[in-house]
Amino acid sequence: MNKSVLTSILIVLCLILSACGQELNEPEDKEVPCGCCSVEKIEGYKWYHDVVWEYPSYLGTENQNWEEYVISLNIPDVVLFSLTTDELTEICILYPQGIYFWISAVQCYDFNILCPDWRVNMEYMKSTFNGFDELFKREDTPEVLLKRYDEIVKNIAAICSDTDIPIDIFADLELLLGNCQTNDDVEIYREILQYLMDGYHAKLMFPEIFSDHSLYSNFIARAIIIEKISPNALLSKVESPFGYPEKNTMRIIDELSNELIKR
Repeated sequence: MNKSVLTSILIVLCLILSACGQELNEPEDKEVPCGCCSVEKIEGYKWYHDVVWEYPSYLGTENQNWEEYVISLNIPDVVLFSLTTDELTEICILYPQGIYFWISAVQCYDFNILCPDWRVNMEYMKSTFNGFDELFKREDTPEVLLKRYDEIVKNIAAICSDTDIPIDIFADLELLLGNCQTNDDVEIYREILQYLMDGYHAKLMFPEIFSDHSLYSNFIARAIIIEKISPNALLSKVESPFGYPEKNTMRIIDELSNELIKR
């Protein structure tokens, strides 16, 4: 075969193979959907349940005494002690501006609790809002909180059709779970830790919605529970595990979570 003819054939073959490769590698001419865009809408699902008592309106808080505002949010005793734990939980979830945001807001108002330890912050909140104080005194609180948290984790795909993305409700419930008291019942703490792990992995499926910042509450809650299950297990590895976690802290919390759940 003529050398020039062979060369021409080889060139043509290379061009064909190159075109095929481009066709295989080129993205389709359409937008790749996010992780939740193909999920069917959950009809009638609401992130926040109805409440039997509502917080008093307090307009213009930026121009009012902050301490007076906080005091005004307390639930009247006649209402508080008649609430079921489910009802009280929903009221606590709806605490104005949310637990997660409110702690930062309090710190901005310099209430002398600028503490990197969220356990201390929660103790302060319990001392200023009788709803939190009452919630953590009840024996069935862990069960009610886990049921509510499990509900939103299992319905996490509903964020696709809800314009009010429920980042706050996740954070509120996670921090409430982290601060549950179970009379040192390690098995209940392990159950809470497992649920928090499930919630964390559910969030990871939707990175376009749940950013690193919205994962902090999960790690903080787990850090608090880990120390309840195994005192000093975390403190021996991380200097300040109960504030906004760094990457290394998150890794250690993940490792300890898996270790403690498997026991």
